[in-house]
Amino acid sequence: MSRRTTADADPRRISVVDAVCCVYFCAAGKSGLFISILSRLGLEILIPEEVEREVLGKRSYGQLSVHWRRMKASDRVQILPLLTVDDRRADVVACVARVRDTSVTLALSARKDLGEAVVVGHAQALSGGEYLATLVVDEYIHLMAGIREVPSNLACSSPPD
Repeated sequence: MSRRTTADADPRRISVVDAVCCVYFCAAGKSGLFISILSRLGLEILIPEEVEREVLGKRSYGQLSVHWRRMKASDRVQILPLLTVDDRRADVVACVARVRDTSVTLALSARKDLGEAVVVGHAQALSGGEYLATLVVDEYIHLMAGIREVPSNLACSSPPD
């Protein structure tokens, strides 16, 4: 993703999407609807490779495999490369370690809730300045319960009861 150099431009509106949202829409055969909703909201759609791996691990869910391929092939969807310990995106890696309250190595190697932490890490690192980030997650309360530090620069809310 290229970063803008114009200081006074409106921020780019991005969404960083978690696996369960992809799984639900793709399994129901509604990947096009999901892309359409986010696009009409003016959001670029970013999906970390960690999330893609989680989606691919759920092979027996309805139309998931067919619609995941369609979603991934969309020109509106960008798959963000897998994070590594020595990644050039040190700000994202540091955010993931901070929200998981552990070292970088452990933060990227512990599989439980990795996708959620990576989604928050990307959104937090990209928020502000030239980007306005939106988290697309299924359970905000569950997500925040597993995170030690709630990012102050993200606007998130849980759905009404």
